[in-house]
Amino acid sequence: MIRAVGTEADRAAFAAALACGPGWRALPGRDLALWAGNPGAPVKLFLLTGQSGAPAALDICGNVALLCGTLDAARCEELAAFLRFTGTQKLRTPAPLAPWAAAEIEPLYSCALPAGARLPARALRPDVTLDTAPPAGEVAALLFPKAPAQRDAWYVTANAIRNHGLGGVWLLRGRDGEPLSTVSVTRYGGEAWLQTGYTAPAARGQGLFAALITAVANALAAQGYTVGLDCAAPLRGMYERLGFTQNGIIHQYSTNRIE
Repeated sequence: MIRAVGTEADRAAFAAALACGPGWRALPGRDLALWAGNPGAPVKLFLLTGQSGAPAALDICGNVALLCGTLDAARCEELAAFLRFTGTQKLRTPAPLAPWAAAEIEPLYSCALPAGARLPARALRPDVTLDTAPPAGEVAALLFPKAPAQRDAWYVTANAIRNHGLGGVWLLRGRDGEPLSTVSVTRYGGEAWLQTGYTAPAARGQGLFAALITAVANALAAQGYTVGLDCAAPLRGMYERLGFTQNGIIHQYSTNRIE
């Protein structure tokens, strides 16, 4: 049975299910800390029974779900029906779901920088400055200039993360203060997860994002965090050249392909 996370026991079980993959717990862990028990939250949290009776955690945001835990065939069938009912189009999980093999699409690759390690430094250009606390509205406008619904949703979540001490946003600015490149950070349980990396089209090809993510990752690793991120296959080489190490695969499934 799939049930919403409501009680303290549910929250403890959800948290226990998050140890299923390196770095992976940061995103659903953040959502557990922010949104559990809030019926109006943009994220919905659920518990399932996984293999051998162990809890599995399901985090649904928009049309994408994150799953932590291993499921048997019967639970996979139940989950498929539930995701269709909720309108969820894609599931991501570090543990492959054998019954859904035909529904698997291009995987993501998990990369990491261990706590205390350091990527080779990349100097910022003298005409570029690093802003470690930019206004969320300014970054949202950079990320989603033509998508007001996504812009508003990101703005709400970014402010909640920052206000609760669970992460933040970093931004590179040009000579006149214009936003050039950004990345967001989620911190939970000793891990820091990097996401929403973006560079303005006119500023691409200049090494700005490489310098930004190197600075962010090194700062977090120096604070004792294991730094992680995921990427599609074409970007694996870039992150490896920066010094990150691949430490896992995140399987992706399309609910439209589940038979």
